[in-house]
Amino acid sequence: MLRTLLTVFLLAVSASSASADFQRTGAIELQGQPQQTIITLKDGTRVAFLKGFAIDAEGEPGAKALFGGFQLQDPSLLSNHARLIEIADILFGGIVIVASEAQGYKHAVVGFLRSQVATEGMIVESYEDFQYKRGTDKVWLRQAGKEPWKVAQDPNEWKAPTPEIVDLGEYGKAEMTHFGEITAPPGRKKALGVELYTPTPVRTGRKIEELRAYWQSLDHDKLKADGFDTVLIQNYEERARGKFYLRQMAYLVLVMFPNGEWPKLPDGPLTPEGKPVITAEAISKNTFEIVATQLGTAVPSLLAAPSPNATADRGTGLASQAVGPALPFARYKRR
Repeated sequence: MLRTLLTVFLLAVSASSASADFQRTGAIELQGQPQQTIITLKDGTRVAFLKGFAIDAEGEPGAKALFGGFQLQDPSLLSNHARLIEIADILFGGIVIVASEAQGYKHAVVGFLRSQVATEGMIVESYEDFQYKRGTDKVWLRQAGKEPWKVAQDPNEWKAPTPEIVDLGEYGKAEMTHFGEITAPPGRKKALGVELYTPTPVRTGRKIEELRAYWQSLDHDKLKADGFDTVLIQNYEERARGKFYLRQMAYLVLVMFPNGEWPKLPDGPLTPEGKPVITAEAISKNTFEIVATQLGTAVPSLLAAPSPNATADRGTGLASQAVGPALPFARYKRR
């Protein structure tokens, strides 16, 4: 349905307040909201993250929903209903679900800005929105909207990916369900994304050692030769149950140094207690991860004891961040 919102006009209108590569007429920053971040999808579609807040959930009195507000750089996509649903699902699965679960929400909305009018100190915004709800099995589903074209997601359409079995040496086997190029972090040229599953619990040293063993199984020189300067390896502790199902993971981020060398992993434990592993001078996040963090901090938590880093070690997989088709693992396996 179309959702109309009233927002207090807090800061002056300024065309320069938008991001440098995305200018919208009368761009407005609202106090307490993050600056716009641009998400580029694999087909080149560009979407700006505008804001996040909590609203009343539809159909469940007393419940709250997390609302993620976005704007399409190409407004003609608002009339392409099939593609709009696809984009909403990508943003939900790669961003909104992470912030929703991190802050304890069981209802979420992905909204696309249709219009924005400033009048008498108020801003009237109209959104095209899509509703998502978390089931008792912890799998989220897109709900039917009031418009006939906003169809409910069919849970039977999702099929679990067929894994490739990889050898981690003394640490046994792992199921690999994604190996391919993903959205690169800002300032990086090309990123490889790998998605693994082993039953090893995340909060253990062995989970981290599995990541180390997998990285050592790759041909680092070949990755460099093919232009990769960033590698993200996710190691989940359970298999996916549905298209929108958040799982705990340990992960490894490797960012090539300016001299063209990959970071050297230490011989001892990478971090205590199986916490996420970063092996660069700074955390290198892509725009999906950046926006998930921004959205999670923009809304009030519904949890009694919220975690400050709850968006960092959980995800739905890398499908939403894929830039192209899967790559052959054999090409990059160390000989």
